[in-house]
Amino acid sequence: MLKIIPRNDVKYGFRLYSTIVLYQDSTHRAELEWMRDQLDVGYVSDRNDGISELRLDGHDRVRFVLEKLEPYVRFKRVQVALMLEALDSIPGIRSPEDFLQVCRIADRLSGANYSGRRKYTAEYVRSRFQESGFLSP
Repeated sequence: MLKIIPRNDVKYGFRLYSTIVLYQDSTHRAELEWMRDQLDVGYVSDRNDGISELRLDGHDRVRFVLEKLEPYVRFKRVQVALMLEALDSIPGIRSPEDFLQVCRIADRLSGANYSGRRKYTAEYVRSRFQESGFLSP
């Protein structure tokens, strides 16, 4: 996932937050812990619905894991490619337009994940940028 989070303390008023979450029934928690130990990143937690998740946060950690796993991925190839494209683009953000381009990648990634309830989309960011004067209408 590549989330767009509103923040008052950053240059464009939004932060990009990358994460990988792997979900399994809690009876398979040990396998998630094994994966965490093999990758040496992330943490495993239990949800209230009987699901455990391995969560990996941060641009560098996400890139590290995706680059290691990319040759073996079968079902999420599009998502891996989009996330790596976004991670390649983030250091080059020099303008509101650059930021919006990464937000558009986040939208495409969300669509590939069948995510439906995102409040902060590229269009939302664009409208806030126009309101704040970062972009002209």
